[in-house]
Amino acid sequence: MMHMKVAIRIGYRVDLNDNEGCNELQKIKSLGIIELEQEEYQICRKCNAQTLIDSIFRNEKSSKCSGCGKTIQLSNNRITSNKINKINYSAIKKICEEKIVNAVGKENCEYDTDRRMWICKYNGKVFPIFTSQFSSYNMFIVGQNETDWLCIMLDPDMLSGNINYYNEYNFVRFENLLNDDFDLKNILDALSASYTPNSFFELDQKFDSFIKSIKPTDFEKKFIDDFLEELQAKQQQLKTFFNFLSSRRSTIINSKIVKLGGAGNPDFISIDLLEYLQECMKPNKIGEAKRYYRSTSFTVDDFGVAILHAHESDTLSIISTNKIQPEVWKTVMDTRQIKNYYKHTIMDKDTILLLINVLQMDNLLSTDKK
Repeated sequence: MMHMKVAIRIGYRVDLNDNEGCNELQKIKSLGIIELEQEEYQICRKCNAQTLIDSIFRNEKSSKCSGCGKTIQLSNNRITSNKINKINYSAIKKICEEKIVNAVGKENCEYDTDRRMWICKYNGKVFPIFTSQFSSYNMFIVGQNETDWLCIMLDPDMLSGNINYYNEYNFVRFENLLNDDFDLKNILDALSASYTPNSFFELDQKFDSFIKSIKPTDFEKKFIDDFLEELQAKQQQLKTFFNFLSSRRSTIINSKIVKLGGAGNPDFISIDLLEYLQECMKPNKIGEAKRYYRSTSFTVDDFGVAILHAHESDTLSIISTNKIQPEVWKTVMDTRQIKNYYKHTIMDKDTILLLINVLQMDNLLSTDKK
């Protein structure tokens, strides 16, 4: 039985002199969950900071200390670490799904491909079950206290400050799930007995019904106008929400997970939700709105049209789907890296619903407004 004391996170490293930690990493690697590489670091005698010994350091025999900036000479005063350089999310998904299906039954478990999470029926309730590193989850956990959802933590360090007496049943460690250290049914029993049903599913269905019932032009003009006007009218509530995210800046509550993929790219990346929302709502952006329903995707070509219409200006695309080609998000993130801000932003379905939910704007989805 494994009892991991390490995090599953790109860049996480364990010194080779930490035998227990290295053994845990090797066990995880043996399950096909991670790939490792070794790195050497030199310890500064002045400030004890660790500086990576890269090819330049080796060739020039000296470098600047990463801590104090002092010039340090290459020496034997170094440490070697095992570092996680790749995570196999498919292996994690498979393990999680096996455990979840065993608990609730295959017929009661549906995988939402776009949100990369499981929708489970149990004890007459519907539970969203998601992971902290590749699922889209913000709309389930932000602004909803003591409700039915379960987060599988791959990196518990990012969540320790968010777990308390009132929500402790909402979080389980991946390592405990992997080791069968608890009965998942007991966790779901506790949630269903103590917490209220998650209202987001009702809002999600209401949104889908509304989108299906209106013409594309109604979404692209009437709904978007009403949505933006309502955001403007809710500035005080929006400020309160931003303050809430700011106080949880280094946690998953303030993280939006987007899918990248492709050669040389990570499968998923976590972005700062507060920063992203603030960029979405900045003035002087050229807006594009598009109604999509169910199977339709926001493609690179669609995104290219939005950029073309902007004539080099910043853009905001508001779309009614979560189906976004990974290459689109890659372009958004690559441009962010170059410009040092989000020149291009996308409000997808989950972002729209997050704002509607937090700011109590579900009146926008009334069929009377068509």
